[in-house]
Amino acid sequence: MALPVLGTAIAEPLTSLADTCFLARLGSTPLASLGIATTILSGSFWVLNFIGVGIQTLAASAEGEGDRDLLQKRGATALLMAGLLSIIMAALLPFLDTIAELMGASGELQATTVEYMRIRLLGAPAVLVGFAAFGILRGIQDMRTPLYISAGINALNIILDPLMIFGMGPFPEMGVAGAAWASVISQWLGLAWAFTAVRKKIGFRPALHRPTLMYLLSTGRDMFIRTGSLNVFLALATRTATLAGDQTAAAHQAVRQVWFFTALLLDAYAVVGQSLVAYFLGKGDRAMAKKAAAFTIGWSIVSGFFMTGVLLAIKGPASALLMPPDALKLVSGAWIISSLCQPLNALCFATDGVHWGTGDYGFMRNAVVVSTAAGIAGLYLVDPEGPDCLALIWLVCVGTIISRGILGLPRIWPGFGRAPLRARRDT
Repeated sequence: MALPVLGTAIAEPLTSLADTCFLARLGSTPLASLGIATTILSGSFWVLNFIGVGIQTLAASAEGEGDRDLLQKRGATALLMAGLLSIIMAALLPFLDTIAELMGASGELQATTVEYMRIRLLGAPAVLVGFAAFGILRGIQDMRTPLYISAGINALNIILDPLMIFGMGPFPEMGVAGAAWASVISQWLGLAWAFTAVRKKIGFRPALHRPTLMYLLSTGRDMFIRTGSLNVFLALATRTATLAGDQTAAAHQAVRQVWFFTALLLDAYAVVGQSLVAYFLGKGDRAMAKKAAAFTIGWSIVSGFFMTGVLLAIKGPASALLMPPDALKLVSGAWIISSLCQPLNALCFATDGVHWGTGDYGFMRNAVVVSTAAGIAGLYLVDPEGPDCLALIWLVCVGTIISRGILGLPRIWPGFGRAPLRARRDT
C-alpha cells in the first residue's frame, strides 16, 4: 500500500524541484520570490488540508464498518465543504503586497512574489477540493488512483514549465508568472480527473451530512491551530533567510524544497498508517491497529536513515543544479543539517499518521504548538547578518522536529492521558 502513496508523494515535490531548477537559471531574485510565494501559498493550502486528513479517517472508518451509504454522505460533505472553503483563499488577494513585505521582500523581489501568488490563487478551489477527493480515495484503501492523478498533474506541470517560463512555441516568455500558470492549468485538469474518480467509486449526492460536517469542523479547529503554528514558524524561517539577502533566500529555497521532497516521501508511511489504524479501529480490532502503528513507525525510520545517506552523497551536484552560482557558497552547512535530520523527520511524520488515524487531533495540536513556540523563539535569536545564518535557521528547524518526536512517540507507547492506543489488555 505504501508504494502507490510513495509515488503520489514524489510527484508534487518533484514538480517543486523542477520549478526551483528552472527558475534558478533566471538568477537569485526569481528563485527567492518562488521561495517566499510558495511558503505563503503552501502554508495557506496546508492549513485547510484538515478536510483531506479528516475525511480520510472518516472514509476508512465507514469502509471498515461496511456502511457504503454513510461513506457516500461523508464524501459528499467533504467535497462541498472544500469548495466553500476555497472562497476563503480569495480573501488573501487584497493583502498580497503587505504579506510579501512582511516576509522581507521589497522592490523587484516583492513584485515577482505578488505576481506569482495572484496567479496561483486562481487554482485554490482545485487544490482544496482535490485534497478532499484524495482523502476519500485513500480512506477506501484506493492508493493507486491518487498516484495516477498526481503523476499526470505534475508531469503536465513539468512539461509546461519551460514552455511558459522561457517562452517556447505559442507561449511568450513569462518568467516566474509562467511557473504559476503551469501549476494552475495542471491543478484544474487534475481536479476534473479526481472528482470523476470519486463519483465512480462511491457516487456523489450534493448534500451536507451534519455529523460529518461537525466532525470536520471540530477537526478543522485543532488542525487549523496545529498547521497554523507550523506555518508561522516556516514563514518566519523564510523571512529570516530573506532578510539575510537574495542569495541566502535562494539557498534556503533550494534546501527547503529538498527537505519537503524527502518529507513527502516519508509522509507516504504516515498516510498508509492513518488509513490502516482507522480501518482496524473501525472494525473494533485494537490489536491490529497497534501492529499497524508499529509497522508504520519502524519502516519510516529505516527509510529516514537511507535518505540521510543519499542526500549526503548527492550534496555537490544537487546543490549546483538547484541554485544559482552566487548562492552555492552559503548552502553547505544547511544541507548537511537537513540531511542528518531525516530519521527524526521519519519518526515525527509517522507518529503524526498514527495520531491522525486514531483521531487524536487535540494532542497533535498541543504538541505542535509547544514545539513551534520554542522554534519561533529560537529564530529570533538568529542574526540575519551573521556568517552562519542559514545553518542556524536549519538547526532551529531540527530542534522543532526533535521536540515533536519526543512528545509524539510516548503518546502511542506506552500512552499517556487519554491516548487512544494506550496499552491495556486486548481481547
